Parts: sequence; C-alpha cells; structure tokens
Amino acid sequence: MKILIPFVGIFLVVVGCTNVGATKKDAIDKEKQDDPTIPSLPIQEIQTLTAESRPFEEEFLLNGVIRAHERLEIQSEISGWLTFYNLREGDRLSKGSVIAKLDDSDIQVEIANRRVELEEADNKRKEQRMLVSGSDFGMDSTLTPQQIAYIDISTGYNRAVQALKSTEYRLTKTVIRTPISGVIADRKVQQGQWLNAATPICTVINPASFEAEFLVLENIVLQLRKNQKVAIEAMGDKRIQGMAKISSINPIVDKNGLVKVKARLLTGHNRYYEGMNITVKVKTQTPPYIIIPKEALVLRSGREVVFVYDPKDQLAKWKYVKVAHQNSTLIAISEGLDIGDQVIFDGNLNLSHDARVQLAQKQ
Repeated sequence: MKILIPFVGIFLVVVGCTNVGATKKDAIDKEKQDDPTIPSLPIQEIQTLTAESRPFEEEFLLNGVIRAHERLEIQSEISGWLTFYNLREGDRLSKGSVIAKLDDSDIQVEIANRRVELEEADNKRKEQRMLVSGSDFGMDSTLTPQQIAYIDISTGYNRAVQALKSTEYRLTKTVIRTPISGVIADRKVQQGQWLNAATPICTVINPASFEAEFLVLENIVLQLRKNQKVAIEAMGDKRIQGMAKISSINPIVDKNGLVKVKARLLTGHNRYYEGMNITVKVKTQTPPYIIIPKEALVLRSGREVVFVYDPKDQLAKWKYVKVAHQNSTLIAISEGLDIGDQVIFDGNLNLSHDARVQLAQKQ
C-alpha cells in the first residue's frame, strides 16, 4: 500500500489541475458573456417567400436564321436587249412595279406583220363563206357550225389570230414587273446587256414575310404548338429584338433527332436581313412544381441546398433539394421542399444549418 500512495497522489493532483483549468475557462466564458465591451456575432438578416406549387415556365435558347417566306428570283422570260434597269440593291418596290424593260422594236414590227396576215386571212374566210352559202352578201346563216369551223381553219384565219395573240403576249414580257412587294437584292445584270430567256435579273425579298427558322429537339417540339409566341434576338446586336409566332412545325424528325420549326415575325421586320443569325427563346409550361428564385439555391459540400426559415426558433434550416427545371430567373424543385416553407432567398450565401437569423425590415 505504501508503494501505491505516490501514484494516487499524482492522480489527484492531475485531476485537481484539470478541474481548475475547466473552472477557469468557464469563468472566462462567463466573463465574456457578461462583459458588454466584447461584441457578439451579428444575427444575419434575411428575406423569405412562401413556397408555392404552380406550373413552371421553362426556357430554351435555340439558334436560328431569318428566312423570307416571300422570296422570288426575277428572270427574263424572253430574249432581248436590256434597255431599262436603274434599280439598286435595297430599293423598295410595291407589287406590280416595273423592274426592267427589254427592247421591243423587233416585236412591234412582228405585230404589224401579224395584223396584215390576219386581215388577209379574214378576207379569205369571208370569200369562202359566201361561196359555200351561195349568198352574194356573205350571209352565212345557212352554214352549219361544222362548216364555219372548217372554213376558219382552212383559210388560215384561226392560225393568224393565234399568231397575233402570241406576239402581243411576247410584247407584254418585254416589261418585267415584280409579282410581290419587297426590296431588291442580288442584282445580276446591267443596263444594255443582252439577256437570254431565263436569265436571272435580281431577287425580290418581302421583309413583311420574314420568318425565324430553327431546329428543335424532338422531346422539346412535343411541347410546342402553332401560334405559340417566341422571342428572337439578333446574334450580332442584342438590341435588335422582336416577337414571332410559330407558323409551321415540320412533322419529320431528321437523323439527328431535330425538327424544323418556323415562326412568322410579328415586329421589327425592317431591322432584320435575309439569312441573319438569331437566337430564339422558346418558353414551355411543365406540370406544377414548387417554384423558387434562383438566388435561393446554394451549394454546400457540392450539394444543392435551400435554406428555410423556422419562425418559432428564428433559425435557418437547410434542406437538400432536387432541381427539375430552371430558367433565367426561377427554379422548379421536385424534391426537398414542402408547400408553405418559408424559403430564404436573400442573406443565405453564408448561412449554416441552425444559424440564428432575423427577418429584414421591409422598406
């Protein structure tokens, strides 16, 4: 027993020292709590909103291009010398306006000859009718329709009439008009140039018929419908914005799983050009989810977290959530939140679980 006494004494001394240290620490903490000169950590001010369930408006940004629904290449239908063509690219024309004229002098001479031929054939026709009818005055009331038709053909009258009509029709083709309203593009000829039939002269584009043409994944196109509105924006200048309405959805999925969609522009037609690259913003609605602002979602240890406010204890509680959809401002939550939760969307960046918080005063 004498041998054990020193060890027991040492143990008592150590325990006594430990208790003294703990007592001193508690005393210091007590002093800090009671000392008004030592500042306490500030309570984080927050703003909240009540979690509600409603359909979510999902956004898709797609690349597209501007195409004119009314776009025609103007061609010469006959051959001839181009005597009038002073239009420039970008000039605006209304439907029926003259674009160009071809030299018609040869056709005018041909028309005069055709009229002479028609007059000669008409005289022969009259003589033949008098001979067949036996009337000195050419009264052919006794002729049958078959006899009249035979005389008109055999005397060359019908052929002469048709030849004159054909030449007069060719004369109308020396004046080239635009069948649609629009602007001149891709001028290909010069005044004084010889044109063969079917020679391209220029292209006329109607800006009022501009459409946004874009490709959509097959799983997204099922959510689209005709007459649905979409927003468009020029890639080169974000100030050029407008609205369009879906006019057609091609019912064919290509090998890449894409479907071609066209949307007719509703505004800003004159600010776009044929072939201009654009961004198309398409919005679709999903089934109901709990919708929260994007600012309410934070990351903790690599996981998505939303803080909710416990008004009873005035504490911030974090909840792990699962994001189903999101757009530029909102997030749809499929798991982790309940309807009625007070979601913290401001003052949540540096919060921890069970952090003491208080609602910010409304301005």
